[in-house]
Amino acid sequence: MICGILPAHLRRCTLSASSTTKLRLAFSIMLAVLTVLVGVVFIGEIADLYYSSLGSGAPAYTVDSLRPRLIAPFVCLFLWAAMIVAAYIVFEVYPAKAERTVVKDDSRTLARLRNKIPQHGSSQAFIEAKQGAKRMHSVRTWVWSAAAAICVAGAIYALVYLLDPSHYHPTSLHDDAMDLVRHIISWTAASLIACFAAVGVEIYAVKRELSFAKIAIKTGDRSTLPTPHVARPLSKKARTAILWTVRAAVAALAVAFIVAGVNNGGAEDVLVKAINICTECIGLG
Repeated sequence: MICGILPAHLRRCTLSASSTTKLRLAFSIMLAVLTVLVGVVFIGEIADLYYSSLGSGAPAYTVDSLRPRLIAPFVCLFLWAAMIVAAYIVFEVYPAKAERTVVKDDSRTLARLRNKIPQHGSSQAFIEAKQGAKRMHSVRTWVWSAAAAICVAGAIYALVYLLDPSHYHPTSLHDDAMDLVRHIISWTAASLIACFAAVGVEIYAVKRELSFAKIAIKTGDRSTLPTPHVARPLSKKARTAILWTVRAAVAALAVAFIVAGVNNGGAEDVLVKAINICTECIGLG
């Protein structure tokens, strides 16, 4: 759309691939800096207003106190929006040239070479390579199993904690929020660390298993190649059935959560908060 509005001589502007990449990178860096700046300025103004009003006893966030504090964040936000529009126009005028690059994927290479590893071999190198590949495969399986166990344990713990009404007290919302952070965020962080560690081990183990697979292919008996397994794709009818099953399960889960929220009074709490926001913050009242 923007490109159609621009003059013809601008639409025909071209740059070299390296210059276009540098230009797009510069705009991306400036957008990232402005994004961080908007958040920092806004949080700084709100925090300064809060801490400056602690000793006075007056409400911190009022219309009169917030109005001058929002000038700087809105200026940064305006610059951020202007930079997005400028970046979009520049990217339309100087589009990036598509370059076909071959991405090396060790996992796919390993999956392809597994069908070429001979089943038997008499050399010591073949035996060691076969054992090494099996050992690396076991390491990957155990690491991912441990990461999955940590994630499942964290999810179960979080659900048990969130569904326990005794953890919520109307008179101590701040303490309840801090307890929620300590109990839930700790398990979330543990799950993320476990997944990142599993990815690191996966990358290392795949490379090692790939090297063992290449050695086994070179030193094994080529007459004992395994029979390749050809996976049969699912029919269109089966794929459609699976898709609608997943949709029905998600819809049933959503309805169950809605009913649970209505039964425990959560819908009324949300309605009261929405009314307060509309009448006090936005000013519709």
